[in-house]
Amino acid sequence: MVHELCGHLSLASTAPGGKLQEIADRYALETGAVVEDLVGSLLGAGMASDAELAAFAPVLHAALRDVLAVASRE
Repeated sequence: MVHELCGHLSLASTAPGGKLQEIADRYALETGAVVEDLVGSLLGAGMASDAELAAFAPVLHAALRDVLAVASRE
């Protein structure tokens, strides 16, 4: 299947677990850590506007959702 937005070929394994799941879980955890670090830096500096912080809400939500999905499988 070709992804609508980026045009990249997407491959899927319908079986739970396995190498693809391991890679996806690692990616989700790494992404969550980067997002947490970035937002933490912005909050710690106290220099971000409300609009800038609000722009991170969807990203934070997605990262949290992915990390929770990983945690619930383990």
